[in-house]
Amino acid sequence: MKKLFFLVIVINSMFKIYAQAPEFPIDSETGKIIYTGIVEVPNATEENLFFKANEWFAIFFKSSKDVIQFSEKESGKIIGKGITSVYFKTLGMTKDVGYVSFTIDIDIKEGRFRYTIRDFWHHAGSSSNVISPGDLRIEKSGFQLAKKAWIQIKEQTDESIKQMIKDMESSMSSQNNNKDW
Repeated sequence: MKKLFFLVIVINSMFKIYAQAPEFPIDSETGKIIYTGIVEVPNATEENLFFKANEWFAIFFKSSKDVIQFSEKESGKIIGKGITSVYFKTLGMTKDVGYVSFTIDIDIKEGRFRYTIRDFWHHAGSSSNVISPGDLRIEKSGFQLAKKAWIQIKEQTDESIKQMIKDMESSMSSQNNNKDW
């Protein structure tokens, strides 16, 4: 029984060691990770989309005042800096391995908006024994952070950003203005 249990753990570890990190979208000019898209919102005014973008920041992030770095209604531009927490999961345990910071730009025009999410960087946070290479484009994490942990950080970041994009698109595209209450 012990041999079977040990064999299962070894095989499970082998599959995880050879796991591949997600392929991030890379900007052809800068070589940096960048998620970008243009979302059409028919019949939406620039003013309405600007309001919805600010509302989305306030609901999605714990403190939009800390996140939003620049917001100008006249130019239809909002720039924010956010973070997503990341964890290493192994053998049934979960360990905090810091967070990934990023910058999000929302540009608004009549009937559409463009989002750009960029400048991804891993920070070890309060984890005293985690030393991070920082830049998520780096393939190897060095000795201080296991390869499996580095891949999980990348996977979690990719999943988190994709979910954030879905939430933003849904919130800003909704026709519900909540004025009839």
